[in-house]
Amino acid sequence: MAHFEKCEFTKVTVVLDGNEYVSCKFEDCRVVVTRGNFLLQDSSFTRCRFDFAGEAENIKRLVMGLVNQSKDSPQPALG
Repeated sequence: MAHFEKCEFTKVTVVLDGNEYVSCKFEDCRVVVTRGNFLLQDSSFTRCRFDFAGEAENIKRLVMGLVNQSKDSPQPALG
């Protein structure tokens, strides 16, 4: 994994997969995730566009489905 610390990314495409980002700032970036095998710690995103594909797209669909459930819907057991 490539390690980025206290880096600033502006108006670029960043592929998160396979990398570590610690205390980084992303501004006006296109952020690409396909697998989800990355470390992201104490970093911020401002006006970024996120593109999910492959395995990451499946996780996105799951999370969005859970977020969009009504309060009366059965909730999955976590843990």
